Amino acid sequence: MRAIANRIESLWELMKRLKFEGIAALLGILERTQLATDAQLLNEAPDLLTYSQAGKASFELLGLNATLANLERLRVQLTQPELSTKEIRRAADHLQTSLTDDLDRSFLIRLTPQEEAWLTSVQPFGEQVTTAFPSASHDTDEATRCLAFARYTACVFHLMRVVEVGVKALGARLSIDTTHKPGWEQILKKAHGQMSLPNDKKDADWIKDEDFLSDAITMLTAIKTAWRNPTMHIEKKYTPEHAERIYDAVKGFMQQLATKLHE
Repeated sequence: MRAIANRIESLWELMKRLKFEGIAALLGILERTQLATDAQLLNEAPDLLTYSQAGKASFELLGLNATLANLERLRVQLTQPELSTKEIRRAADHLQTSLTDDLDRSFLIRLTPQEEAWLTSVQPFGEQVTTAFPSASHDTDEATRCLAFARYTACVFHLMRVVEVGVKALGARLSIDTTHKPGWEQILKKAHGQMSLPNDKKDADWIKDEDFLSDAITMLTAIKTAWRNPTMHIEKKYTPEHAERIYDAVKGFMQQLATKLHE
């Protein structure tokens, strides 16, 4: 399937583009050649040539090289001045075998509606997050695709890279240098310190955006305590349910930050 890699389309679109009905008809006539009398085979030779050549574009699209080689051998036999039923049968048998083998080794992935939505999503965390944190776009896209293809642990690792972008922006808002390290502890320590103070003791800069910052810190605290550190251990694996919860948590965190912060 190399020739159509990275192209997302429905089964119906794929069937139309590859002309599956023609491939099915070719397989049917190839099977009949093995049982046909010589007279019947000679009578069907024009149809066999037509159907086999009609399938060439589909086989090229699928990268079925063995089938294409046997298709050419059959074409040569069917265009000889004097047709040999023995050689036609031999070439047809080889084509049938290679075609069924090639198709058996060509795989499709069937997606649920939710998986399709993840795979085809553009700006999965929303336009506001994409605009505010463009460096996180690759990992938000990859995390979403990993969900679609059931690569749940890989999804979480991409989400961690997304969170690091958000943490740096939040650190900058709190005047914490996160140039060389993410700064989770410094951010949480400073924020929890402010949140624990009575209003008349809080910094004016904190009070200005208190609701926004408190919500962001609450989300970040939940992220860190629930799954940030275990992700760093190679033995940690994630179930579909767990990965989806983490995905939703990170998405909410980044959407919250994007309302007021940016890179």
